[in-house]
Amino acid sequence: MIKGLKGPIALGTIRTSLVLGLRLVIQAGTLLLVLSTLGPRGFGTYAGLGSMAVLLGTLANFGTHLTLLRDISRDSIDMGEGLRRAPKHTLAGFLFLVFINEWIQQAFLYDRAANQPIA
Repeated sequence: MIKGLKGPIALGTIRTSLVLGLRLVIQAGTLLLVLSTLGPRGFGTYAGLGSMAVLLGTLANFGTHLTLLRDISRDSIDMGEGLRRAPKHTLAGFLFLVFINEWIQQAFLYDRAANQPIA
């Protein structure tokens, strides 16, 4: 091993890099398998819906984690209130975004003439 790479931080970094590399290979293999199964048009729809789900998923908590982080860093007395409020706001945001997602899919990804999804 290279001198200086014996500490716990260096070993943890190397281990994390190996795990992330393995994850990359597995995800690339999975995407190639899905692509070959669905074909170009089906994979395009899958990729579009997947990216929309990821984008909406990041918005689901509407910044609640940032207010919790602020309260914790200030050693705020109101932190308990924030912890009680966070799951409710996240659930409400999630349900709202699921509704928006379904509306987008019906509005743009549904062929009304053929009465079936576009795929």
